[in-house]
Amino acid sequence: EDDNTTQWMNRNDPANFIMPLTEEQEQGWEILGKLNATRSDDTDALEVLCNEYLALLDKHRVDDLKYYFNMFAEKVYKNDKAMKAALDQVLSTGIITKLAGSTISDMLVSLTQIRFAYYGTIKKFLLAVSEEQWAQLDASTVSTIVQSMGKLGVRMPSILVHLGERLSVVYKLLSPMDSAILLAGLQALGYDDAAVLSLLMDHVSKNAKRFDETALAVLWSSPHVHRLLNNESSSVPLLTQTCQVPVSYTHLTLPTKRIV
Repeated sequence: EDDNTTQWMNRNDPANFIMPLTEEQEQGWEILGKLNATRSDDTDALEVLCNEYLALLDKHRVDDLKYYFNMFAEKVYKNDKAMKAALDQVLSTGIITKLAGSTISDMLVSLTQIRFAYYGTIKKFLLAVSEEQWAQLDASTVSTIVQSMGKLGVRMPSILVHLGERLSVVYKLLSPMDSAILLAGLQALGYDDAAVLSLLMDHVSKNAKRFDETALAVLWSSPHVHRLLNNESSSVPLLTQTCQVPVSYTHLTLPTKRIV
């Protein structure tokens, strides 16, 4: 079994340049190349190539899926049916449990960019991610997934629990921008785990001096962020940095009540 696992990893690891691609994987790369080279307005040709790619989906390197989904976003190719077919196949073949966290987040970003409308399919996709996968996400990936869920309007308490548990482990690795995106996204999704939010605010306050104009604008864009500034230790460093950085205050929703 260990030998089979090693062989599978060698065949599917995109960072492995030693193990040659299989014939099907080579064919998959060729199809992706043709998709990228095809004009956006040639929808008939794109649809044919999409069907060819899906026919070999379980033979490709699993994490190459992000390039397939990214094609739709880059070309602004609005074809929910083709993307749904890919997601359905990812679920039916069990490929979902083999995807890297970065691939999952990249796929979600692509879905947001074309305003994918099959919310039920998105929910099935997220529910099929294994606990092991959630437990291996890095900090920036958690931030991206939360932001994508917010943009897609997908509120799933059970998924937020997984993300919150992972955040409690990796929150110290969040960059200022990731922290700002994450807090805005969590509030938009109605996340209310006080313990995790407290950890995030503590991290933000300790790193307040690293927040630039863009990160501060994103952070203050959340209409309810002032609710998290409930003590002096978390609020003063952040408000001090906001006053010192030349932020465009027209984009901010600074608290109007005194913080005690």
